[in-house]
Amino acid sequence: MDYAVGRVGRVFLARIDHDENPVEEIRKLAVREKIRQATITLLGATGSARFVSGPKERKLPPEIIWTELDDVTEVLGIGNIFWENEEPKIHLHTGFGNKKETKLGCLREEARTYIVIEAMIIEMTGFNAERRLNKRLGTSPITFQPE
Repeated sequence: MDYAVGRVGRVFLARIDHDENPVEEIRKLAVREKIRQATITLLGATGSARFVSGPKERKLPPEIIWTELDDVTEVLGIGNIFWENEEPKIHLHTGFGNKKETKLGCLREEARTYIVIEAMIIEMTGFNAERRLNKRLGTSPITFQPE
């Protein structure tokens, strides 16, 4: 384990409108406002989504399973923003549900807001962290840098 202690910086409340892609809108906000490290909480509804719902097997690097939803679902998510290779990387785990099914996964690509999604973004300051590719793990974990 490695960790850093920091402080709360700016706090953003964003409304993501009907048919907008929440991951892309949060990414654009991070670029515009120069948000380098933050937590994300979101709630609302999606009309469609494509997300990672787990690895096929328990091995490294993982072979991921993609899941697609093409129906209106309520959505609740928690995640973070850290930069990798000079651009923000959004890591967002989301639960999707309606009367037919409930799914959970990592929303990485395409999703479309249904009516509205509200995102609360809390910036973290006082330390330097970024994502760096770890080929053995097949992912980009947070790494801490000297200030």
